[in-house]
Amino acid sequence: MTTLGNPFVWDRFPHTFMIIDPESLVLELRGLRGVKDVDIVGFPSRKELWVVLRDPIDTDELQTASASLGYAVVKSGSLPSKLPRSLAEMIWDGTTHVVTKHPHGWKKLISTLGIRPVVQIRRDLATGDTICHIGDSDGLAILRKYLKS
Repeated sequence: MTTLGNPFVWDRFPHTFMIIDPESLVLELRGLRGVKDVDIVGFPSRKELWVVLRDPIDTDELQTASASLGYAVVKSGSLPSKLPRSLAEMIWDGTTHVVTKHPHGWKKLISTLGIRPVVQIRRDLATGDTICHIGDSDGLAILRKYLKS
């Protein structure tokens, strides 16, 4: 179990897009260069792919892959990430970057409209692994482009 915080917080918000059959994508994603492991995490209303990467994220390459579909990469959680691990585990969910169409004030949009980022880049506080949370087809397309670059 990771110490990424409570993933069920995200489940309170509606999500209009989702990956219909994530199980069918696991073997394909595991075969891509740079992927260490793939997990499917189920919530009452949807399933997400959690892709563990072998290396830290290259934000420039992620920005290039995201921009091709009209998304932007936004840095997140910079202050809590600098805290000692024990304190960070209590107040920070590990999210370092998000990919969203609304780069200015995405947290406000989440709370008011329920619009979530299509990709969340997190650092597992227990292992140090970089994890991409993918919840819809746009996020999946961005991850594929990123891994093939």
